[in-house]
Amino acid sequence: MDKLALLVGKLTLALGGLIGKGSGLPGSLALKLSPNLLSHMTLPKKVIMVTGTNGKTSVTKYLVDFFRGDGKDVVTNDNGANVLIGIASTIIKNADFSLNVAGDVLILEVDEGNLATIGKIIHPNTAVITNLFQDQVDRFGSAEILAARLAKSIPEGTRVYINGDDPMASYVGSLIKNDCIYFGVDEADAGGAVAVNCPKCGIELNYDRNVYDHLGDFNCECGYGHPEIKYLAREISGKKFTLGCDCFEAPEDAIYMVYNSAAALSVALEEGLDAEMLKEKISNAKVGQGRLEKFMLNGGEAFVNLVKNPSGANLSIDLIAREEEAFNLLFAVNNREADGVDTGWLESVLFENLGNTKLKTIYLCGEARDASEEAVKEKLPQVNIIKCGADEATEAMVKSGLRGYFLGNYTALASVKKALKTRGLL
Repeated sequence: MDKLALLVGKLTLALGGLIGKGSGLPGSLALKLSPNLLSHMTLPKKVIMVTGTNGKTSVTKYLVDFFRGDGKDVVTNDNGANVLIGIASTIIKNADFSLNVAGDVLILEVDEGNLATIGKIIHPNTAVITNLFQDQVDRFGSAEILAARLAKSIPEGTRVYINGDDPMASYVGSLIKNDCIYFGVDEADAGGAVAVNCPKCGIELNYDRNVYDHLGDFNCECGYGHPEIKYLAREISGKKFTLGCDCFEAPEDAIYMVYNSAAALSVALEEGLDAEMLKEKISNAKVGQGRLEKFMLNGGEAFVNLVKNPSGANLSIDLIAREEEAFNLLFAVNNREADGVDTGWLESVLFENLGNTKLKTIYLCGEARDASEEAVKEKLPQVNIIKCGADEATEAMVKSGLRGYFLGNYTALASVKKALKTRGLL
């Protein structure tokens, strides 16, 4: 039955490739025929899983670049399908009919809610937790609940790399007996600080240093506090930073890019990969897939970026607020199951940080544009708001002659990118 399931999966992959659809369908069909198919596969000896709220796609891509730069044959789910059926499709694609997956390293982006299931089937040698922000309340409940859930999801014997500046991610480390290595960033007040309660006792955390959102040097009266950081990004200046004894350059000038870089580099350096090769790979890394994809619009550099929670949205707004010329903004949000049906997170987006910029119009798109309008009106009452479809908004932004920025959550981003591609901008 395993070989039949594999054949069905491969045929479905081939058909999906012809019509450009179905990243999860091959895995879904194969697992229905043989639910234990993945357990019967012979996989690469080294398995790395990357999970967390934000940054897992970028960190996965950096690690793939690093290990390939080291001459390793890497298998990865670079299509972004990070739940069980999508990962199954990746493995089916790379498997032969002896149920072997050739390669030196298997590097997987894993949805934080699916790690428990996937980790039991595919035992990782290494896991990376990028961060744990408030995300999809209807799905995860809270970051504290997700942290406790992740702690139960990590198999024994797995080495775990954790964002030590994140009290929620660090809480995972405090609950497990695994070998934990912490990375962090020596930077203060990048903006958008958020008060959070201690995941251990429930009272509000104190901070000696805050980087952004709830990341920073935290401590609590109950004794819970910031762990010892082994890989600390220091001397940060724009894209440049020092990690250990070496100077690196992140792909972009954004603090979350430094965090993502530090996460991937901590794994690579611990594995003994060549620092000079890592410098070249990280500085030239391209993630794409809506992650700060840059292009030219009306004579200025624009970008489209995925935003799915307050942290990601606020970091994007921080980048946009640097714009010195007049500009427009497209903000697209759907509230489908894949996005999280609860739109309450919009109230925590710091639209007011655009109040002193030359923002002319915000185009609100997507099925949750009414909820977006309430949040924007309260914080930017003076700004012109237009609610419309992504295609109409993009056309208006092109014709305005002004610079522009494009933000959207998971399912809404697809229509935004389609509108940009139709006009040859992406």
